[in-house]
Amino acid sequence: MKRKKDIFKEIDELISSVKERFDEIFEKVEREFTAKPLFNVEKCCLEPLVEVHETEDEVIVTADLPFVRSKRNIDLYIGEKHLEIKASIDKPITFDDWDVLHKHPPFKFFYKVVDLPTEVEAREAKAYF
Repeated sequence: MKRKKDIFKEIDELISSVKERFDEIFEKVEREFTAKPLFNVEKCCLEPLVEVHETEDEVIVTADLPFVRSKRNIDLYIGEKHLEIKASIDKPITFDDWDVLHKHPPFKFFYKVVDLPTEVEAREAKAYF
């Protein structure tokens, strides 16, 4: 005799599966956005927002660099598994610009070391602004 599946058990399993997936997503988001501040007061630099996308043939890194006016203001250093970005800002940014009361020097450049998902060939790299 064939047993019927318990519909309530299936629903419970589905809910548990969805809950586990949400927990994984929220943990990842929390790690990404609360791990550290996006600025370094001591070095007077901001950390740009970046997105890393890997295709079959290449690794694409997109960086948000507001107030950087020219490609000449950007220095890129490529290692096998990392990309270092340093970019001068046209106009220094202060905490006053964000209505925050702090006595710190202005931010003068962006700086970030981006871990790449795979090894890359530096001589084949291209940059667009």
